[in-house]
Amino acid sequence: MGLEDIAAKIAKASELKILIYDIERMKGSASVEFWSLSDFKHRRIHADDVTAWPRTICVAWRFLGDKTTQFASEWDDGPRKMHKRIWDAFNEADITVGHNSKAFDEKHLNTGWRDLGMTPPSPSRPIDTLSVARQRFGDESKTLDALCQRLGLAGKTDRYDV
Repeated sequence: MGLEDIAAKIAKASELKILIYDIERMKGSASVEFWSLSDFKHRRIHADDVTAWPRTICVAWRFLGDKTTQFASEWDDGPRKMHKRIWDAFNEADITVGHNSKAFDEKHLNTGWRDLGMTPPSPSRPIDTLSVARQRFGDESKTLDALCQRLGLAGKTDRYDV
């Protein structure tokens, strides 16, 4: 019996909606003056110099037990619909699960929702697999790919170089 089978049994027994998700982000850009290329080594970019803010460009998710992964992107759905679709999933979830999700994904989703004038979704309990790995295990690398390899699970197969 695999981890997903055990988690599915727990979810079914307690009738919890467990949402597993991941976001991808696009870098921002800035127009700033400089004396040499080494200027940015110890220099902070000022907000006035930002020409494009980093942004969430796509999100994938599924509820534990579902067979189909959902996907929304700004190029297919536009930013508002993309954020609304993942908001709907969060609003339905009792538990959310992601890798580095508390420190990264969740905060950026909240920012996107706020910027679009959306209210926060219903509260849910976040489980961050990176935090769990750091607290419980001594793996030398705690990236999602490395952990999946060590556990014999399928990992991310695509790489983004945008």
